[in-house]
Amino acid sequence: MAEEKLIWQYVRRWADKYPQKEALVFKEKRVTYKDFYEKTLKVAKLLLELGVNKGDRVFTLSAARDEFFYTYMATAMVGGIWFGLNPRYTLDEFLYMVGDARPKVGFVVRNYDALQRDYKDDISALQKADPGLEHIVIIDNPWEGTLSWEAELSKDRSNLDDALSKRMKEVSEDDPALIIYTSGTTGKPKGALLTHKNIIASASAQNKRFLASTTKRGDGKLLIHFPINHVACAVELAMGGLHWGSTFVLMDRFDPAATLKTIQDEKVTFMGQVPAMFMLQFMLADYDSYDQSSLKTIIWAGSAASEEMVKRLSKIGATLMTGYGQTENAGFITYSKAGDSMEDLIQTAGKCYPPFKIKLVDKEGKKVPEGQVGEIWIKGDLVMKGYWGRPEATAQTLTNKGWLKTGDLATMDSRGYIKIVGRTREMFKSGGYNVYPREVEAVIEKYPGIAFVTVIPVPDETWQEVGKAFIMPVPGKTVEVDAIRELCKKHLANYKIPKQYEVRPLLPLLASGKVDRRALVEEVKAALQKK
Repeated sequence: MAEEKLIWQYVRRWADKYPQKEALVFKEKRVTYKDFYEKTLKVAKLLLELGVNKGDRVFTLSAARDEFFYTYMATAMVGGIWFGLNPRYTLDEFLYMVGDARPKVGFVVRNYDALQRDYKDDISALQKADPGLEHIVIIDNPWEGTLSWEAELSKDRSNLDDALSKRMKEVSEDDPALIIYTSGTTGKPKGALLTHKNIIASASAQNKRFLASTTKRGDGKLLIHFPINHVACAVELAMGGLHWGSTFVLMDRFDPAATLKTIQDEKVTFMGQVPAMFMLQFMLADYDSYDQSSLKTIIWAGSAASEEMVKRLSKIGATLMTGYGQTENAGFITYSKAGDSMEDLIQTAGKCYPPFKIKLVDKEGKKVPEGQVGEIWIKGDLVMKGYWGRPEATAQTLTNKGWLKTGDLATMDSRGYIKIVGRTREMFKSGGYNVYPREVEAVIEKYPGIAFVTVIPVPDETWQEVGKAFIMPVPGKTVEVDAIRELCKKHLANYKIPKQYEVRPLLPLLASGKVDRRALVEEVKAALQKK
């Protein structure tokens, strides 16, 4: 089956092939692929009427619900560039991203029940701050000066059919379709600009590795509860599912119990989460009472999995897989495979397959020998076009030969499997020796009953810096620091062994589900200043 060139064309493909197949399930709504495509056309014609030209930006402020898909695909259809805003963002975060992307049109779900939040004041502030934001379309309860989603989509715009057809033909696979803002762990978020080609290349490769072994094309039910501004939602799941022709089961937030009930009731076959989400589900006293037997594939990424987590998931009977990637390469670049050992699933992130390329290099950009630590560089059609409005940052990240410098450090074995050891910025020196936090964390995670561990550098009078390990046990489990120290002595050189340990019931997490390393670093700095 030949691949499409533009992301929205997959909606049309499945609408033509399976018009009555369920495409989107959100609460009481059940939308077929035929209705999905027809509504996307309506939104596309609305965008044309509102003056959206090729390259104009359009945002959607919403959780993962059906309107997210219509606005995302319609924007791509008219050659615009779509980006999502997380309902959990503060006004300052809204102002920053809208100020950076300069959108012409915004779609807004006015109320977010999970936070009991009304966005009227936030949107009014955005309109005042950015005169270029010409139109706001409100989904539920519009106010004066905004447009009603329901009213606008009920209008007959058949007079724009020819204009839309013409615009569709003007859009190419190399045109940008999506901006995803990075998590901003090292400063202000940067917008990764992804083209139609980037997105489809990523989704196609991902499905070949993750779905093909368990589900035939045109089948499967995918669960989405990630924020729509995250690469896991907008590319890995949304485009992965569209590429495959699956049904989407949408949830407007992650809730451990509600997610498990949805899997049970909707017979979900594919679930992708970050490890923190699985751990929160395991905390439920009635976790084992939920029927997850429909699951055929379970994926995790974003951070390493503990042995405890993988063993628990293996009891479900689904194929377990993991991988590695970045927003800047539109999702995954390495993938594990069905049947990989428990050790590989815990300690590695799989391998890269053609047509994409990966290499590990030193500070001079030279390939490092097998088994040695190097920075991951990536090449292929899935590598972003650049950072939105950031030519200098783009030049620092993309080489003139098309390699993406990830800033992540790893080792590679003889099979090509990589083991992540940390970020270039996370490495520290203890007594003149390089220490890679991820390498140390992987050893500590061998201790039973550990949910998360993060190692950061702290000042030391003798060694300049030493490691401090923050440890979060699985609820109901206890950990013995002396035993962890002995475990480290068995597997690590002395200079790598943390000199300080702190066990906590909870560690700070980012919206992506990763441990907020920077928050811990700032906490330590503040404590030292008080001394």
